Amino acid sequence: VDTETAVNSATELAVGLGGYVISQNMYDDDQSFKYATMRVAVPVDQFEFALRELRKLGDVTDESSSGEDVTDEYVDLNSRLTNLQATRQRLLDFLEAAQTIDEILEVNEELNRVEEEIAVIQGRVNFLRDRAAFSTIDLTLNPLLPTPTPSPTPTATPLPTPESWLPGDTAQTAVVELQNTATNVADFSIFYGILCGPWLLALFVLLWITLRVRRWLRGRKSTPPTAPAIQQPAAGEGEANDEA
Repeated sequence: VDTETAVNSATELAVGLGGYVISQNMYDDDQSFKYATMRVAVPVDQFEFALRELRKLGDVTDESSSGEDVTDEYVDLNSRLTNLQATRQRLLDFLEAAQTIDEILEVNEELNRVEEEIAVIQGRVNFLRDRAAFSTIDLTLNPLLPTPTPSPTPTATPLPTPESWLPGDTAQTAVVELQNTATNVADFSIFYGILCGPWLLALFVLLWITLRVRRWLRGRKSTPPTAPAIQQPAAGEGEANDEA
């Protein structure tokens, strides 16, 4: 039976026997399992029957019973209550016989104090009377937790079986791989040689022309310019000019 169903069953049992639920608290833990605590009151003559029925709600892990004798307190309270009621009656008589306002106020103040004390004691007497007529049962309801699954025992990893050494097969595999590699290299060279050959030739011719032009230009810059020839006049012509 889950916790919520058990709480409802306990409540129905107490009410069905003429009792009532005094308190109830239900809460969840961090794993959403429900727990509950509750206190119920059942008539004294139904106490044993109620216990038997409550035990059927689940597995009982702990049970204890206790009682408290309140006879002396009950007798003392009844005696005080009787005296206070008599005092109240006398105050009522004094209130009717009062002649002045001061007397009325004084008697009325004392009457209020006595009536308040009577109300407190009467409430305690009623509580003890009900307590004597009812038995209280405290319940702590815990869920049935699932049994944890045991962890599987780790299985040892088997060791791999050693393979036999076959040098002939290894050499044959190496020869096949070498042939495949050589074939791939040859195919690559033929494909890209045909694809890129014309472009490489054109690039080579362009570079050759560029180098020749640069060399020719460099040669022109390094050759010094030829100085112009100066013609000297003849000796006879100079003298003739002077004489004239």
